[in-house]
Amino acid sequence: PQLISEYLLLSMGVDEKVGVKRYKLDSECNTAFISGKKTETFTWEIMLHNKKSEAVTLSLLDQFPLAHQEAIEIELINQGGAEVTEEFGKLLWDLELAPNEIKKVQFTYSVKHPGSKRVAGI
Repeated sequence: PQLISEYLLLSMGVDEKVGVKRYKLDSECNTAFISGKKTETFTWEIMLHNKKSEAVTLSLLDQFPLAHQEAIEIELINQGGAEVTEEFGKLLWDLELAPNEIKKVQFTYSVKHPGSKRVAGI
């Protein structure tokens, strides 16, 4: 940063004592066709595990897709308690994990698009 009011976000590497797994919940995902439009709903779960003997405070950052075409609509259905920045599709959780605690967060979004189009990267 060149100014005192600016800040720089740095990653200090992987902490082997804090486990993070992200996976799609297939039981919560579905597809529906209504009026020639296809609606796909996706639910993601992130599991955090503090393997340390002391509490950990961390910020968890994830994202949901953004549409760059008018024919595609994306709606964030469940933000899972995250702070949302719609403009960038950013989800931010500030979490505290007790020693040996496992915490799970989920978020859900839907993608509505013409049934004839295939949407990649969702």
